[in-house]
Amino acid sequence: MSMPALNITPESKFQDIIVPTMDTIRSEYLIEMLLVNKKQLMCIGPTGTGKSLTIANKLSFGMSEEYISNFLMFSARTSANQTQDIIDSKLDKRRKGVFGPPLGKEFRLFHRRFQHACSRGLRSTTTY
Repeated sequence: MSMPALNITPESKFQDIIVPTMDTIRSEYLIEMLLVNKKQLMCIGPTGTGKSLTIANKLSFGMSEEYISNFLMFSARTSANQTQDIIDSKLDKRRKGVFGPPLGKEFRLFHRRFQHACSRGLRSTTTY
């Protein structure tokens, strides 16, 4: 693994700049290998270590076109029905009550703060 060239244009917004480190490169590689091999992934660690940023960056820009990603962010007012609607909006209806990704595609759901959602009773809607 080598460090990719970093090209920051003058038009770049500060909040959009991601400086790769050897740790983020390793993490992105592991994330890709697990997802390509259809393994589930849970990243845990201290606050502020870049877990969400690394996963979101990989899912948004680093995976092939056969992957559809969805990002769930919860607030205190997010209901189970809203959660289901967000997930279903990215999926095709196959038959009554059965949804799935378009044929030939894989669906990946990124959920942040899993413990928070589980404590609110949303577990069944977030485990795909």
